[in-house]
Amino acid sequence: MYTRFRYSSVVFLLTICLSTVSCTLLQKESSVKNTYEELKTKFPEAQVNLLQDSIKVIFPNNLVFDAGSASLRLSFHKKLDRFADIINVNTKTNILITGHTDNSGERDTNLKLSLDRAESVKMYLSEKKVAMNRLFTWGLGEKSPIAPNTSEQAKKQNRRVEFIVLYNPKRI
Repeated sequence: MYTRFRYSSVVFLLTICLSTVSCTLLQKESSVKNTYEELKTKFPEAQVNLLQDSIKVIFPNNLVFDAGSASLRLSFHKKLDRFADIINVNTKTNILITGHTDNSGERDTNLKLSLDRAESVKMYLSEKKVAMNRLFTWGLGEKSPIAPNTSEQAKKQNRRVEFIVLYNPKRI
């Protein structure tokens, strides 16, 4: 009898654990999908891609930075304001901001500049009430161009930041 009770208890506990994991996965999937749909709708000009359990957002046709600068152009502020509004509503997310450069200049200089660009965006978003502990930065330098660096117009597209929106179930 004790063995059957113990077996029943183990089965019951496993059922609860599996249900909890299943519910968490469904919540994650739902949260990521809802955030994706909202970003896709509110930013038709952006490339918004669903990558399994994260979302990648790129604004490829916007001049975000001047050459050699980490200062955000004023024309990009409104987009970042809208992005911050969406992120502030979707609180179960963290944001990885990756900075990029064109291939002009020294590799080490570009790496530092790309990190400075990501940090610049991080500071701007924090001023828009996005919690700093949700924002992470990474500088990739000239490693991941979205356009060939063969013309000034193409180089402008590579002076950018990208956003990776990650689900974080521990967030309230």
